[in-house]
Amino acid sequence: MAANALLSARQQYAHEVRRKTAMECYRQTARLGDALAAYNAGCIAAEARGKNRDTEMAIKLWKLAARLGDAHAKYNLAWAYRRGFGVGRNMKLAFRWTKAAAQAGHLDGQFNLAQAYLRGEGAEKKLAQAFKWFQKAAKGGCADAQYNLGVCFDLGEGTKPHLNRAVIWYRRAAAAGDRHAQYNLGLALLRGEGAKRNTATAKLWLRKARAQGHKKAARVLNRLRTKEGRNLEMQRTSHSGN
Repeated sequence: MAANALLSARQQYAHEVRRKTAMECYRQTARLGDALAAYNAGCIAAEARGKNRDTEMAIKLWKLAARLGDAHAKYNLAWAYRRGFGVGRNMKLAFRWTKAAAQAGHLDGQFNLAQAYLRGEGAEKKLAQAFKWFQKAAKGGCADAQYNLGVCFDLGEGTKPHLNRAVIWYRRAAAAGDRHAQYNLGLALLRGEGAKRNTATAKLWLRKARAQGHKKAARVLNRLRTKEGRNLEMQRTSHSGN
């Protein structure tokens, strides 16, 4: 019965005019204890157009889904409390739901929890915890987390400084297209810090960062055209958000 209701809901929601039918299918399945159905019903309520949007219902359904263990619902609740969507803006509750999503294995939740600890948003600033959650998200494949983990190793935030490990994570994030990682990797190779000095490869990564609008990378490449510029110490990029 639950599987049939879910299939029906997916088919119905493809058409906006059938939104109510889809919503009812999901809600019926949610009453049977299906977390995904409750989450999807909440999304329908949140994403409906005009007067059909029901933010309070969305929060209610996401809370039901969260109680049933849905990590995406926990993440959405964190987002809602952070933005004041359907609820009063509350950074402490945003942090609690972010932590719940992270502990449930939600990759973006893990990255956001690391950022919260790094910045002291909704909870006390704890660099060691920020490092821990950047590491979890980085190992899960989050490029933003890989870059920020590189910064932690580079600057010794939440861990001991380790330039070789910083470069390892910059490489992974750079390969995934993160422009900040491309820039920092370029600088590391240019200076021979954490990796063997390689000017040609350094320029390649700096060009990739510049192509994505990284202004510092553009300035470094311009300076490298002169003898004086090649001897300049270039400034690294700090932590980035998602």
